[in-house]
Amino acid sequence: FLTRLANKLPNIDTDVPSNLSVRGEFAYLLPGSPKASDFAGEATSYIDDFEGTQNAIDLLAPQSWFLSSRPLELGVDANEDNNGIENGYDRAQLNWYTVDPIFYSSQRPGGMSDDDISDLYTRRVFIDGIFPQIDLVQGQSTIINTLDLVYYPTERGPYNFRPNSQNGVDTNNAWAGITRQLTSTDFEQANVEYIEFWLQDPFLDNPTNTGGKLTFNLGNISEDVLKDGRKQYENGLPEDGDISFLPQTPSWQTVVPQNQSLIYAFSSLGQERTNQDVGLDGYDDVEEVSVFTNFSSLEDPSNDNYTYFLNAEGNIFERYKRYNGQQGNSPDTFTNTNRGLTTQPDVEDINRDNTMNTINSYFEYEVDVTPVSLSDVNNQLIVDRKEENVTLPNGNTADIKWYQFRIPLTTPTNTIGSIKDFRSIRFTRLFLKDFSEKTILRFATLDLVRSDWRRYKLSLDINDPNIDDDGTDFNVGVIGLQENEGNYVIPPGVELEQLNNNNTIVRQNEQSLVLNACDLEAEDSRGVYKNINVDMRQFNKLRMFIHAEEGDTPGLTDGEAIGFIRMGNDFTQNYYQIEVPLQVSSGNSVDPSEVWPEVNEINLPIEVLEKIKSLGIANASLGNIAPTFYDVIDGVLDVNSVAEFSPYTLGQQRVAIKGNPNFGDVRVLMVGIKNSRQDNIDICTEAWFNELRLSDMDNEGGWAAVVSMDTNIADFMNISATGRQSTAGFGTIEQGPNERSR
Repeated sequence: FLTRLANKLPNIDTDVPSNLSVRGEFAYLLPGSPKASDFAGEATSYIDDFEGTQNAIDLLAPQSWFLSSRPLELGVDANEDNNGIENGYDRAQLNWYTVDPIFYSSQRPGGMSDDDISDLYTRRVFIDGIFPQIDLVQGQSTIINTLDLVYYPTERGPYNFRPNSQNGVDTNNAWAGITRQLTSTDFEQANVEYIEFWLQDPFLDNPTNTGGKLTFNLGNISEDVLKDGRKQYENGLPEDGDISFLPQTPSWQTVVPQNQSLIYAFSSLGQERTNQDVGLDGYDDVEEVSVFTNFSSLEDPSNDNYTYFLNAEGNIFERYKRYNGQQGNSPDTFTNTNRGLTTQPDVEDINRDNTMNTINSYFEYEVDVTPVSLSDVNNQLIVDRKEENVTLPNGNTADIKWYQFRIPLTTPTNTIGSIKDFRSIRFTRLFLKDFSEKTILRFATLDLVRSDWRRYKLSLDINDPNIDDDGTDFNVGVIGLQENEGNYVIPPGVELEQLNNNNTIVRQNEQSLVLNACDLEAEDSRGVYKNINVDMRQFNKLRMFIHAEEGDTPGLTDGEAIGFIRMGNDFTQNYYQIEVPLQVSSGNSVDPSEVWPEVNEINLPIEVLEKIKSLGIANASLGNIAPTFYDVIDGVLDVNSVAEFSPYTLGQQRVAIKGNPNFGDVRVLMVGIKNSRQDNIDICTEAWFNELRLSDMDNEGGWAAVVSMDTNIADFMNISATGRQSTAGFGTIEQGPNERSR
């Protein structure tokens, strides 16, 4: 036919056969979603479930702590800036250790009974005693290796040479401390926000103990323990023990190596090692007697001798009493009952960078550890309390109290030196003072806590751009099932994620982000933010659970506090804001629907954001200084704009737009609390945020077709044509919803 058709053309005469080839493909994608992604019957994608909100820098290992220099704020008899032996005055005895497992085994030393390991401060601590909601993997240790600090304020500590006193301690001025290096030093970049620890009640067996102060220092801390301006490193001392050629340091009368340190490692054995392993003063016991004549009647005038706990006598406290000594703590031979604490020499260089830091510039955080402060329910540093009933090895039972402290780094008690920010925090020091009796501090955890969510430090109140003059107390934290099981309720419909590990079902943690704002001014807001990259176009709803309760100051009523989400390109010029007035939960209900009331949930149709953007363009509001607000009631948008603080009703939502945001490319996200009052009354509230998610996924499929044709009309003409068509929602099998055709 085609050939005959071509021959009808003028001047064409051919008998070449014609050909026509048509090929086509058609495909339809019928997607589903895994059941694991369903939440309340809707396919859900999490923006943040807040389970990984915080990470911890563990400070619990006793091997990382060393004898500290004297804190500047304690003061001495002489000018603190001068090098001198006075810096060691009133240093009391302090031991720090983790009780060795051998004491709880059949190999424990002879003479020790079940009563010795049944003391409330030497007993074994189990994970399920403090954190019963934690599921352990088969083979995982069930023990918490606590950091124990035993403080003897009436007993003389190492290198305390206060004259005319064999005891060497003025109890009113007694102190003792330990220091360690920090490997992550830029706290601003890492967003380290808290010192957090679980502490066993130190007064369980002695309620008459009046307690004292536990103080943390963060920053640059002098490594010059014996403050003489010269660095001691044991492996630099003479191997033959002859120190006669070494000049004594002024005031301290100690000796230090004259050569530059190149490496911190012993190269000697036997007596030569013993001659070097003499502690920070550079003297063995015989030399100490001749130099420190005020204490010549003592066997160890410097009080720095080391004794391995299995080579000592008495109960656990007595066995560890010399465990932190420096002289003799690095023997070259080991036996089952006589081992060293370290193989490295003792040096006045905690971070081992071959330089002795002498700069003191740090933040100070002081904590009252007294029976009164621990029992004070309004103590803002204590965020949780637990009580466990334990059966001790001797058959007795006891009630043990634990307290969780959370110390915000943004509000130091004092600032020492010229430190201005948290960009170089090289050391931390822990010291005790004002105690009058022996006290044991037992830490189940001791962490520096960092968060993925950062405080927004600029003003969110357009009427008051200065955020530093309002006195608002704003804290951020987490509350979860594993650490705070008595005070936390899982939101309705949420199921714990479970992992199958070696035929053991291990439940994962479930937790919420906590914002606590006190003295929050009327019409003011506080929030935390993070950078994200989210495309919301494939989903129909934005949802999040919110719980609200009174803060430290009672009197909060329903609707006074507002929970909000702000998201967009930035936080000031191009963003959406979604708000909901909060119903206040009271009491200790364990009903999820009461703790997380439905009226508090943000449940916004995504199409509302599209509509208010169209309204904003129509109203030419993109250049407005203030955002434009609209009410959303029962998921329906009221197209008439409203004032930001016009009256709310519980269960409604309010949305705002400023600039030209794009919910298909959300780059920043903020959650926060707002005070809706307009009568200059401050509020105090605590809000929990959980399960920020996109739900009701638009998961409809699409089709695609491709057609190609090739033909030759005799030898007159060749034609090739290709066509293709695809609809929104089409993609390949391995592509997720956000990767498919738009």
